[in-house]
Amino acid sequence: MSTPRGELEIAKVATSLDEFRRQPAPTEQKEWSSYSDIDPTQEKISDWVTILRLDAEWELYSTENSWAGVHSWRILTKKKIHEALPDLIERLIWSHEEDEWALEELPSAISSFGALAIPHLRKAIFENTIFREYVWSFVALIETLGLIAKELPQETANITLILAEKLREMETNSPTLNAFLIFELVDLKAVEHALLLVEAFSKDLVHGEIINWEYTYEKLSPLTDLPKEITSWDTLPDQLSYPGDESFQKLLKTLGSHFNVDEIKLFLLGAILSIELPPSSAVMDEVLTDYEGESVDVETQGQALFFARALLGLWNELSPFQDCFYPFPEVDNLNDSVPSEEDTKTWVRSARRAMQIASFLDGLELGDTNSTSFQSSEKIAADFLITLQDKMNELRRVQFASEGEPDSVGVIWEEIEEFWKENYLQFATTCKEVRKKKLDRQQFLETHRRVGRNDRCPCGSGKKFKKCCLNEVATK
Repeated sequence: MSTPRGELEIAKVATSLDEFRRQPAPTEQKEWSSYSDIDPTQEKISDWVTILRLDAEWELYSTENSWAGVHSWRILTKKKIHEALPDLIERLIWSHEEDEWALEELPSAISSFGALAIPHLRKAIFENTIFREYVWSFVALIETLGLIAKELPQETANITLILAEKLREMETNSPTLNAFLIFELVDLKAVEHALLLVEAFSKDLVHGEIINWEYTYEKLSPLTDLPKEITSWDTLPDQLSYPGDESFQKLLKTLGSHFNVDEIKLFLLGAILSIELPPSSAVMDEVLTDYEGESVDVETQGQALFFARALLGLWNELSPFQDCFYPFPEVDNLNDSVPSEEDTKTWVRSARRAMQIASFLDGLELGDTNSTSFQSSEKIAADFLITLQDKMNELRRVQFASEGEPDSVGVIWEEIEEFWKENYLQFATTCKEVRKKKLDRQQFLETHRRVGRNDRCPCGSGKKFKKCCLNEVATK
């Protein structure tokens, strides 16, 4: 079923869709049609590219035009429309695992353009975020480069450089993608990159069911010196290290986490400030959750170790903000997928900031910290959370109100930002003091478990132990 926007786009390309419907269905022919009855005018080429996009967006699914997407990439290939190469590659990028026709046909289609496709493929591989659910489309891009190298041996050195360059990002790549990168490098006998393959296997960042070291050694050892066995890293390095926002963002999307970097920073900040400091395992479990709330699995032990090292490294970087001001979150890097209208950008920016604040509150909740966690003497901390939550509720009411205007959203965010600037540090300091008191109390109770019932209570109240802290110690 098409969306209203999709229906408008479909109406604009109705003539080309009619022509495709007159072609034999791909399931009824062994060979591609020549499409000799269709002239590639500039208008029609524009239609075919639009149909490609509609097909990627599932606007043509379960309609009389369901084969139009296949026809569009076939005719663009048959007519050798070079300017459509970026669009063909874009269609492949947005092919999910079940998009079998695209994953099977587009690598051959794109590789038929020869060396012209190489710079476009390189750009696609390095400039797009590889989301977990689309890893197979990037595997197909790697396969496409391999096909070109086999058809054009003079391009092999250039292509192996691209593959090796991507493999150098092994820590943030999917082990599945690393495996196919290595498979192509081995197939192309790229012995000049042998040490890079050794590194990937030694860090356990390669999916062993796709390619293993035994196979790699068998194929390359006659051509270069290689160790017969690889020893994988199996312990967490002592030095925790945050790899930087860009690399960590890639890793989060590779893993399939619902967090982005900005959100995870606020989530960790909340966890760090919480009264009941959550164990690192609970924090990791929360981060390794997808958009539907399901746990995501790491592919190899090496990937798990790199993730743990990066996450705990970020935790250490954020820890000082218990004692100093943490800047209010900003959203400046809106990408090209966000429409250019300023009102739309305002709504998108507001939604993303709201997600960051929600992540901060979630981090606190993970450590059992909310507005009811504080005593009357710690009211300033409780008020901070109550006011922040009230402001967020007010923001939601304005955003969902039919009369809500971007200007009114901006005003609320200014109020929230000013409130954060004035009160964050006091809140953070109070949380730290409350946690210290609680830890001191727990230590006190543990230390004095053997005090006699009729002895003076060691807390200094002057009461007998049995009438003061005995019950609490017994519970402990």
